[in-house]
Amino acid sequence: MTLDRILRRPEVLLVTGLSSASLYRFISEGSFPRPLQLGRNSVGWKASVVQAWIDSLAEAGGSDGAAAADRASVTCKNSPPRGRGRTGRAGR
Repeated sequence: MTLDRILRRPEVLLVTGLSSASLYRFISEGSFPRPLQLGRNSVGWKASVVQAWIDSLAEAGGSDGAAAADRASVTCKNSPPRGRGRTGRAGR
C-alpha cells in the first residue's frame, strides 16, 4: 500500500508557484482540482493529484508548465521563514 501525502494550501502554493487568488480562480474555473475537506476549517490536496496537474501543464507544452514542473521538486523545508522574523514585530 502506497500512502499519498496530503498537501495543505501553503505547500500547494509553493509547489505550483501560484498565488492564493490564482489557485482559487483555477479551482472555480475547473482547471485545478478541488481540495479535500479535512475538517471543518481545513482543506488539502493529494500530492499525486497536484503532481498530475503539474505534469499536465508540462505535457501541454506551455512555458508555464516547464517552470511549474521545475518548482515541483521544491519542498516547504526550503521555503523562507514567514511571520514576524527576529524582531518579533510584524511588518518590520
